[in-house]
This record gives sequence, structure tokens and C-alpha cells, in this order.
Amino acid sequence: RRSCKLTLVPEEGNLVRLIFHTFLETGSLSQTDTYLLQHGYESKNGKRFSRFTIKGILMNPVYLTADEAAYQYLTQEKAELFSKPEEFDGKHGMMVYNRTLQRPGKAQKMRDITQWIVSVGKHDGLISGEEWVRTQQLLAQNRDKGYRKPRSHVALLSGLLRCGACGDYMRPKLTQREEVGGER
Repeated sequence: RRSCKLTLVPEEGNLVRLIFHTFLETGSLSQTDTYLLQHGYESKNGKRFSRFTIKGILMNPVYLTADEAAYQYLTQEKAELFSKPEEFDGKHGMMVYNRTLQRPGKAQKMRDITQWIVSVGKHDGLISGEEWVRTQQLLAQNRDKGYRKPRSHVALLSGLLRCGACGDYMRPKLTQREEVGGER
């Protein structure tokens, strides 16, 4: 099989570090997105970052430095390691295979970390194991706080609040709602 070495593009590496540090400082994808927007940062395709794109960067282990914290995390999470503990030298990055389930015509789906095949790469790591692990923990905490669609029309203040624009009672909806003016 053929092996390739990733080459760092300095500007992109600096932007990845900025994204990680901003997220660790704010603890929020939305605030990280806002920071990047306010400071004029764009993706390598010239588009503005979305929370989805930022989350993809933050979850990508290719930026992870192969150090003791990375080894401990990957071992604890039962990822399949194809590198010896002494290869986690604190310098090189990680290569991860079988991380996503790719289906034609459908969005990529992340596989459970127990299905990852992980080895130490030949490229330099960008983000310390400690920072990457802390990022994953924050993302997991935030996932628990995410928006959940209401499951019923019963709500504590149902029928008590009125819309300032039309005067109708405000109630939770299970379908997509239309904004005032017919825009979505």
C-alpha cells in the first residue's frame, strides 16, 4: 500500500489553531462562528464558516498531536491503535481511518470511536492532546444542550403569551412555522 505525508499550509494551520483556541475560550460553536465572521475569516474555498464546518474541524483527529494525553484518550475510548505507546512522541500528528460511514448520495455519518483505526502519522501535529480532548468533552456537553423539537402542543405558558405582530396566542408547533411576512 502507498503512504502519503500531509504537508502543512502555514496559513491554514494558523487558522485551525485559532478555531480551536477560540472554541476552548468561548465553549460555543456559535460564538466561535461569530468571532470568525466579525474578523473576516473565510474557509479555503472563500466561503464564511458555518457551525457545521467549525465542528468538523474541531472533531477531526488529523490535527491532534500524538502525545500522552492523546494515547490515554484513544485507549480509554477503545479506538483501535496501530502505533506503539512510544510512538506517541508529542511531535507527530494522527492518521485516522474508518472514521466516517460514506454512502453514495447521503451525508457522511461519523462512526463510533471504537471503530476508528488510528496510527501516528508522519506530519506534525497542530493541537495538543490535552486541548483536543478538552474540545471533544466540550462538544459532547454542548450536544446534550442542543435544540430538541417539542413533542407535544402542551407547554407551561401555552395560551398565555400573545404574538406582538398579530395578537394570536403563541403555542409550540410540531411543524415548520412561517415567519411574519411569509418568509422562512
